Amino acid sequence: MMCYSRVMLPFITAAFVIVHCGLKERSMEPKLADDWVALQCDATIFIVKRSTVSASAPGSLLDLMFGDAHDRDHEEAIFFQRSLTRNHTHPLAPYLLDRSPQYVAPLIQYLRSGELVLDSGISKRGVRLEAEYFGIQKVADLLCDEHEEYNHEEPATATSAAPPVDKLTVHEPSLGTTGGGEPPKRKWMPPACCTRNDLLASLRTMPPDMGLRLRGMCLNGISFARLDLSNTNFEWCSLLSCDFSHADLSRTNFTKADASGSNFSRSTIRHALCLDSTFTDCSFESAVVTDCNFTGSNMTRLRALQCDFSRTVLTHCNLSHADLCGTVLHQTQMRFTNLSGVERCGTNITMGGVIV
Repeated sequence: MMCYSRVMLPFITAAFVIVHCGLKERSMEPKLADDWVALQCDATIFIVKRSTVSASAPGSLLDLMFGDAHDRDHEEAIFFQRSLTRNHTHPLAPYLLDRSPQYVAPLIQYLRSGELVLDSGISKRGVRLEAEYFGIQKVADLLCDEHEEYNHEEPATATSAAPPVDKLTVHEPSLGTTGGGEPPKRKWMPPACCTRNDLLASLRTMPPDMGLRLRGMCLNGISFARLDLSNTNFEWCSLLSCDFSHADLSRTNFTKADASGSNFSRSTIRHALCLDSTFTDCSFESAVVTDCNFTGSNMTRLRALQCDFSRTVLTHCNLSHADLCGTVLHQTQMRFTNLSGVERCGTNITMGGVIV
């Protein structure tokens, strides 16, 4: 009997270890129900219902990534979900988001209550940038209100009524004044006539080979980041301070459009028509801009580091004080182009048959 026990003891010990490890692995599985999702920003973890995200921010980036099941089956949602990383060392296995938690927290509260509350010391600009990143356009619109962020050039009268504030509670001290006793003025920018959610809704209902018809619309400050906007007509549009980063803008029409201060970093722009357009103070860093026509456009102070302008027409353009470090200008046409003050950093302006 003693010999039998000695023989079976190793097998019993091994079985115990296997069962113990299995229970340990099972205990590390996410303990959240299917309707809940955990998000981690730095060391802060937010837990929110998927249905809350879909109901409060439909069509937003958060909805696409973490919304209800019918939204998560969307082709665009699948694309974003595959790019997500989870922290499996945490019991809840939260999704990792490379965002600032102090600015994300007001957005989570907005999703739960429908009201935006900013505690003292929280930067409205920081929250607005996060709202634009996640596509929560209502919050971005509230924080972009002309009476909050911009000073209209016309002086306010004593009889003018205070602007309506829709579900916005801000606990923030007033901004200090300059030496002259007046707050610093910023360039006034009219609000956009539609939101990112409106554009997403239109894109979902359109055939793949068609583009949006946005001619003459005011789209200031809208985030078009990572969207497929090919064949879209932006002619005569106001696109001040928009975000086109990582977007597909192939075969678009920007003729007579004003995109001053917009971000086109890492975007793809092929066979686009951009005649007499305005791209002052824009960023085209690492963008692919090939076979396009920018004749007569104003591109003052353009930041085009590592940008590919191959076979693009830049005739009669104003590129004064532009940063073209590392820019590819293969077969780019630049006849009568203003290149005063251009930062080249070794870039050969005359390479590849360029006509200066």
